Amino acid sequence: MKLFILVFITSVFFSSCQLAHKSASIGVEDIKKSGFVMAKPMLSEIEVENQKIEGRAAINNKLYAGSNGGPQAAAMNLAVIDAVKKANCDIIVQPVYEIENSGTYTTAVVRGFAARYKEFRDITPQDTAAFNMRYALDRTSAVRDRENSVSLEAGPVKKKSKSGAIIGVALLVGLLLVLPALASN
Repeated sequence: MKLFILVFITSVFFSSCQLAHKSASIGVEDIKKSGFVMAKPMLSEIEVENQKIEGRAAINNKLYAGSNGGPQAAAMNLAVIDAVKKANCDIIVQPVYEIENSGTYTTAVVRGFAARYKEFRDITPQDTAAFNMRYALDRTSAVRDRENSVSLEAGPVKKKSKSGAIIGVALLVGLLLVLPALASN
């Protein structure tokens, strides 16, 4: 009887301490079958601090040779994780990376501004309209032309013609030959 009372009291105690938390999960096999996971879109504001943060990571290239993006991407990701942990923040705004590869090791350093997410909310039709307008604006030629004019990527190098240089040299030689004749007259 005492055992029954002890079990009853223990079960009442533990059942009263349950958290009101609901969660759901989906298995990897379900994702493979369907190809996607449906999620409700959420928006958040971010609060950017005036604090610069830095993170570093050095990895052995052999350990990440087959990974997605290779050793460089792995080192960059680990540097971001290091910076976020050190600053106790959520994300890095305007990250700038320095990458060094010695052949055996890849070292990445990231610097940027610490930021935190705040005020999560459900997406509204007005938000969707704003995103669609921004998407349409990004596809206009005015934005594309401005972005292309400041491109940091190296494009094809145009081969310079030698004919302009030959004509320039010929004119210079001709001018040097004619100037003494004109000066004597």
